[in-house]
Amino acid sequence: MRRSSTPRLLAGVLGGLYFLVNAQLLQAHAGDNDPTHIHACVGPQGQFRVIDLRDQCRPSETPAHWAQSAGGSTGTVGPPGPVGPAGPAGPAGPTGATGPAGPAGATGAVGPAGPAGATGEIGPAGPVGATGAIGPAGPTGNTGATGPAGPAGPVGPAGPTGTTGAIGPTGPAGPTGPSGPTGATGATGPAGPTGPAGATGPAGPGGVRGFREFLASVSVYQFTIPTGVNRMLIEMWGGGGGGAAGLAQEGGSGGGGGAYARAVVSTVPGQTWFIFVGRGGSGSAGNPGSAGETTFVNDPNDFVASAFGGQGGSGLTPGIGGGCDLGILPPLALCRRGATGLPGAGGVGGLGGRAAFGSIEPIGSVGGSGGPASATPNAGTSGTNGYVLISW
Repeated sequence: MRRSSTPRLLAGVLGGLYFLVNAQLLQAHAGDNDPTHIHACVGPQGQFRVIDLRDQCRPSETPAHWAQSAGGSTGTVGPPGPVGPAGPAGPAGPTGATGPAGPAGATGAVGPAGPAGATGEIGPAGPVGATGAIGPAGPTGNTGATGPAGPAGPVGPAGPTGTTGAIGPTGPAGPTGPSGPTGATGATGPAGPTGPAGATGPAGPGGVRGFREFLASVSVYQFTIPTGVNRMLIEMWGGGGGGAAGLAQEGGSGGGGGAYARAVVSTVPGQTWFIFVGRGGSGSAGNPGSAGETTFVNDPNDFVASAFGGQGGSGLTPGIGGGCDLGILPPLALCRRGATGLPGAGGVGGLGGRAAFGSIEPIGSVGGSGGPASATPNAGTSGTNGYVLISW
């Protein structure tokens, strides 16, 4: 805050009056250091201030000195003259030094809490650190030898007999028992009249005079009907489906068995027939196993019969057995579908389905087993190949 100029103005007015009243009593002496003299500093606007010998005049002031004269007796004080007009305001003096700080006031009562400020924005997330390199997998240890079987434990005591259960429903009637002994033969009756002779029946097939086997191949077989052979029995089996790969927690499912087809056909000696034997489906390290190939037999004009291969296992779904396509109608032909494979259980792969038996047990047509459970896929096994047997 600016300080008021009123004191400076009043000092100037009083100083002027003092100078006028005592002008005859004072005499100026330049460069005077007499302590009995009056020492003052006169400003540029005519204002002056009394100083002692220890003070110095400002650069804008002129020093002045007066000797005090002996005067006569002081007369009576006259009435005060009229106050002269106020002189112009002097320039503001320099700001005084800051006074010492006053004692701290008593702490005021705590004001009410101000409203909570708005939540600042969330800073950006720091960069994600680099992923460390995966260490190399250690080598797989050798499988230890199977230890000897431990001795059988003693048989425990029989448990107490349980309470008798409720009587179940009446079961189905059992089979008819064997016939009783034949009674005594009665007396022979008189002979009846001779009936007319019946028509001559067809010639029977006769006994088996030969046979031939056909195994799986990448090509089609050509078979010439032997001399004197007018009828043949053809049996064929499709290839087994491949097993599925094992999963992380479960073994893979087995593939389906190949179909079995059988037909009795009339033949012409010297004709060429065509035979293809299907191969088994491959087990897969991925998923699923592939289906077994179809086995078929064709005569020179058309196909006789086909036995399809079993489907491959897929994950936990077993492959179903193969079916047939018959060019000859029953009762001279029949079909038996291959068995469906089994699902994996307890980490062990499921077994593949089998094919139906014919006049003999087939040498193949079984579905492949599923692979065992593993963190890395274990391939299922491949299905076995189909088979053809011709008898005459």
